[in-house]
Amino acid sequence: GRSMMMTPPAVVLLLTVMVGAAEARWPAFSWQTVPVFAHTCNVSGPLSTAAVETLARFPMVTIEKAQSLYAAPEYVSAESKIIAELLRVKAVNPAVSAVIYYNSVLDWPWYDLHESLENASAAGKEVWVRDADGSYCTIQGDSSFPNSSDLRVLDMASATTSELWTTSCLAAAEAGLDGCFSDRATGSPNCPVTEAYHEGHFRTQDELQTRLGPDKLLIANEACELDPRRDDDSGDVLRVAGAMLEFFDNSEASILALRSCAQTYLVQAHYEPDDPAVCDDPVDALAAFLVAATNTTYFACSTGWTTADDPVVWRDWYDKPLGPPLADAVKTADLWTRSFASGTRVAFNVTDNTGRIDWFQPPRLPEPAGHRRNPTSFARVWPLFAARQISDHIHQIRRSKHARPLLDAAQDYLQGPSRQRHSSTRTRTNAAP
Repeated sequence: GRSMMMTPPAVVLLLTVMVGAAEARWPAFSWQTVPVFAHTCNVSGPLSTAAVETLARFPMVTIEKAQSLYAAPEYVSAESKIIAELLRVKAVNPAVSAVIYYNSVLDWPWYDLHESLENASAAGKEVWVRDADGSYCTIQGDSSFPNSSDLRVLDMASATTSELWTTSCLAAAEAGLDGCFSDRATGSPNCPVTEAYHEGHFRTQDELQTRLGPDKLLIANEACELDPRRDDDSGDVLRVAGAMLEFFDNSEASILALRSCAQTYLVQAHYEPDDPAVCDDPVDALAAFLVAATNTTYFACSTGWTTADDPVVWRDWYDKPLGPPLADAVKTADLWTRSFASGTRVAFNVTDNTGRIDWFQPPRLPEPAGHRRNPTSFARVWPLFAARQISDHIHQIRRSKHARPLLDAAQDYLQGPSRQRHSSTRTRTNAAP
């Protein structure tokens, strides 16, 4: 039978966010400490209790495409698995801005979107880009994920493809999320695409942001004009809310790119060092970030997009005192400098690309007698993060016809294999044997 446990306040708040028509909000921002974000997934199965609790401390969390890829039902239902994990995070902290990953160029085969495209193709619609010989053009995806070769390319010149891609994101937003991440947002695939493709690619994302409304985010990777990864030289500007600088690094080029990008977008600056240990203290890249940071910029350091590559942890430097900047950064000769209200000072040398951060060290005050330093959290008291309670209430929420199937599948996923309505033997194009 179903648990009769009283629904805890965190879930009540979560359901309020899900039901409320305009409760979704942009990520919280504070100068008190370094503004950070998280972008990850666990390919093997559900996120651990510890990982969910840690993710709930970030103002903004994106779950990647391969979340629970190997968990039943395998190689399918990516959207529902991502939604379910992000609802777990929002059960702990409803203020987290929860973002689902999409790719605007590649048709990853384990998304339900892929099945929708196959159905449209079977009905005679053109949905993928074709090569000159009439076959479907295929290209390589991120090789750190399974089944990344020979991926078909979404034909954004097709009104059918554009609407299916848009509707998939909108359904996720209606299911309780705060936005979508669009990978390869300005990318030009190595396929014989036309100007209509490029126009449709930009128009689809612009119109999606409009349909999401002002309270929800579309974060476009490679949207910034000075992003070195951007291979579109048209000068066109994506009219979306957010952008990612995927390869932000310790260089003046990154400082200038971030300063420029932040004038138009909320910006995620992602640093990827060669050595994962660098993320424990990424002083050079973090100094470059702080030189250019505004109240719409967030920083992350990781060497991949999965928990296997980068376990979800809360690093010491996340809690270092910062405070609002006293002024914009100043460059004298080859040195950028900036000071913050806490007393923290930052310098970045553009000649050798090294940074220095002198963190303010607050005086250590004695703790009051009898003080106990073991706060209780929902994660410790309620380790399943209300998975069953979320599931029990999902069916009560009236959603659009697009969101309801996602919530049904998310409920099945949260309740485990014994209750899943989808067969784990279901196969898809490109699925592993």
